[in-house]
Amino acid sequence: MWSKELLDSAAEFLDRLLSALSRQEVAPTFEVVQELVNALADDLDTPRVFLALSNWCA
Repeated sequence: MWSKELLDSAAEFLDRLLSALSRQEVAPTFEVVQELVNALADDLDTPRVFLALSNWCA
């Protein structure tokens, strides 16, 4: 279930994602968008979606 550590981790991920999205110059998006589409088409594979977004933010 939920724990403080899990919520803290989710908040940290959200901060990283928002920071990456607010930059003037961002990493290329074509590959990450393709991975998001493929993951969502694969039975809404949300863990794969979050992994792709996390990798893009790095």
